[in-house]
Amino acid sequence: MNKSMKFIKKSDESSSQQEHKSVWVVGSSIVKNAFIEAKRSYDGCSLGLHRKNYRVWWQGKGGMKWGELVPRIKFLLQIESPPKILVIHCGGNSIGDISLFDVRETLKSDILKLHEMLPQTKIVWSQILPRFNWRYGKNQQAMNIAATRMNNFAAWLCIQLGRGYIKYPEISYNNPGMFTSDGIHLSDLGNCFFLFSFTG
Repeated sequence: MNKSMKFIKKSDESSSQQEHKSVWVVGSSIVKNAFIEAKRSYDGCSLGLHRKNYRVWWQGKGGMKWGELVPRIKFLLQIESPPKILVIHCGGNSIGDISLFDVRETLKSDILKLHEMLPQTKIVWSQILPRFNWRYGKNQQAMNIAATRMNNFAAWLCIQLGRGYIKYPEISYNNPGMFTSDGIHLSDLGNCFFLFSFTG
């Protein structure tokens, strides 16, 4: 069971409130496409979590880079109350564009900033997925290793802050059937596994 769902179950067991609690999923086109898949699924956009009084709000933007994350959260806070859980799926489009060291430093600074902005929110890192085609690098193996290092760092940071992370072990570089022909986005099967990790 992944860490994020442990947060949901603990909240359910300890809360007597019946009002809807929101889960924001913010990130790149992976999130945008997952929303489309969720919308046409049996359990709908909230993945069945509405039964536990959770409402999932998908905020995906094609090509989103890490520097756009905090401004996006600030904008959302102008129109919505802070979420119970914030799932971040972002950063893949920044790998290779700037150095891994700079990405990590910015990631650390921004997650700490979000931690201060949203003290009552559970911040969950959704791991950057592998790719067969990276925009800013031709050495695919090296780029996937960089993504793994970034994931490990972000997961460690979220855990240190008492937060959590979501992993997608089935979506791997060794399983090309999880991806569309562009080598970046997820196939229907890949999207199913991506969504299942939120609730499995």
